[in-house]
Amino acid sequence: MRGWIMIVGVQVAAVTYASGLNPPGGFWPDDKDDHIAGHAILHDKSKSRYTTFYYANATAFMASLVVIVLLMNEKFYLRRSRVVVLNVFVVLGLVSLMLAYAAGSARRITTSVYVIVLAVGVLLVVIFSAHILKYVGSWIAKSCPCIGKLLCPSWIRMCMGEREEKEEKEEEEKDEEDRTQVV
Repeated sequence: MRGWIMIVGVQVAAVTYASGLNPPGGFWPDDKDDHIAGHAILHDKSKSRYTTFYYANATAFMASLVVIVLLMNEKFYLRRSRVVVLNVFVVLGLVSLMLAYAAGSARRITTSVYVIVLAVGVLLVVIFSAHILKYVGSWIAKSCPCIGKLLCPSWIRMCMGEREEKEEKEEEEKDEEDRTQVV
């Protein structure tokens, strides 16, 4: 999972970096009609959209850099609280990226709202799909035991149980070491 999240973080960083260097609409090529060459066209046409794009894009870029740095430490996953922080930054980066896309791509506010609602809906489906799949899988396992055995063989359940117990034990040992170091 660490590798997949790293790929997402690097992709978000690359996309936001590129769009920060070349914002939607591009730049004015010359100093005609009260425009200054090199200034963002979107800024002059719709300052509120440009401001929204700029801050959302910068937030997505910084959140992706934080995710990349956190993932570089392999011992980072020993505590659940740290994984929650990682998840918060991943979601913050993706939501900011969606907001930047909506602000930079749509010309009307209704279209921007539509894109934001659609993107948030997709994000919610992705976030809650694991929970939904867990319930669907348990329902299938109860409804049809032969399929349930195929979906979750006993050795997988046993390994997952042992893995969770091992992680909890390591977390308790780490907490105990931290307490003894403080004393």
